[in-house]
Amino acid sequence: MSEADQDIAIRISGLSKRYEIYDSPRHRLWQGLAMGKRQFFREFWALRDVNLTIQRGETFGIVGRNGAGKSTLLQLISGVLTPTSGSIETNGRITALLELGAGLNPEFTGLENIRMSAAVLGMSDLELTRKMDVIIEFAALGDFIQQPVKHYSSGMIMRLAFAVAINFDPDILIVDEALAVGDELFQLKCIRRIQEIKESGATILFVSHSTHTINQICDRAVLIDGGKAVQVGNAKAVSERYNKLLFSLDTGNTVAESDALNGYAVATIGASEIGAASGELMRPRDPAGESRPQGRILDVGIAGHDYRHLAFEQGDTVRFRMRVRFDADTPNVIMGMMITTATGVDCYHTNLLCRDSMIEHAAAGETYSITFEVPLALNAGSYIVVFDCQYDMRATPKLVDIFYEALKVTVVPDRLIDDGGIAALGATIECQLVR
Repeated sequence: MSEADQDIAIRISGLSKRYEIYDSPRHRLWQGLAMGKRQFFREFWALRDVNLTIQRGETFGIVGRNGAGKSTLLQLISGVLTPTSGSIETNGRITALLELGAGLNPEFTGLENIRMSAAVLGMSDLELTRKMDVIIEFAALGDFIQQPVKHYSSGMIMRLAFAVAINFDPDILIVDEALAVGDELFQLKCIRRIQEIKESGATILFVSHSTHTINQICDRAVLIDGGKAVQVGNAKAVSERYNKLLFSLDTGNTVAESDALNGYAVATIGASEIGAASGELMRPRDPAGESRPQGRILDVGIAGHDYRHLAFEQGDTVRFRMRVRFDADTPNVIMGMMITTATGVDCYHTNLLCRDSMIEHAAAGETYSITFEVPLALNAGSYIVVFDCQYDMRATPKLVDIFYEALKVTVVPDRLIDDGGIAALGATIECQLVR
């Protein structure tokens, strides 16, 4: 970059990434023999003509549905992939939290893996010596730091990898949904550390499905959809556009078709038939979503209501519903939900464990339905509902699946002037003349 561009951390111009999709291995061979005279593959453009300029010291969010091209963009910026066309200019050393734990040696201890990872990241021996205690404390693995990583749980591996990378003091930090796993305390610790890096003047690129996190951390953001940059601007404005995109998904498919795309078979009931019968329509999980080994949230909704039109009066009691399918035997399972404001403030959350309950063992092939009956003691406004399912709660909690921004609920006012804030606490006010 020229001296005039020193305030720019990343400049992306006309960036595109194309993949060649072959229907069989022989087609790949034929393509090699054809010498460019014939095409035996289908083109898939993960990204197409993306242009972005990110300033130094800026925290920049990337949002979009699964398969939109977010991770491809980060892999291109970090140098893991090469573009089909276009250019990327970066100014400073980059740390990318993309595949946490992918480079760890299972035979090495936690300490040995810290030293190896630090060397790969370019950390000097002096820098590592200065930061070793901080990294060990951040990982919070206790005596396991002296044990081979092959004995670690997936959550412990994630904490170890994150602890090294997040304490590297990069000029540009790239984070790809790294906060979607791990317990709540560790997530808060990660958020605090990212904010410290932000305050130090580093540039941060942050991918998340959670508009809560994007609004909490980011200055600006981009919405990626279909491989294109749909909107770039203020994080809150981009998050609102993302929510509108999520909640205006084409509902032309029947519920049966949506589930079939997920590999599940359910009764053939069209969306219009459900609406005609009871006014109820559940929102199916995105069929293009990330594959998870333990299971998957099938659909969510509110009993007796169409998920696309959810408006209630203050104090109404609603019954939030979720179905989860398990694809493997899964121990100690809980399911939960959270209601947040449009900017991500946690208004209320609960789960089975909050009611001293737990599914001791969910067998492969089983589907569970759970209902949360909740009085909407909230003031007028728009709210977002998140659903999740976790397991192994007696050891290290792990994620089965999480459905961010699953539902949008509107609470309408019942009077011209209402109390302020989030909670509708309904204070009683007395006023009298005393003299």
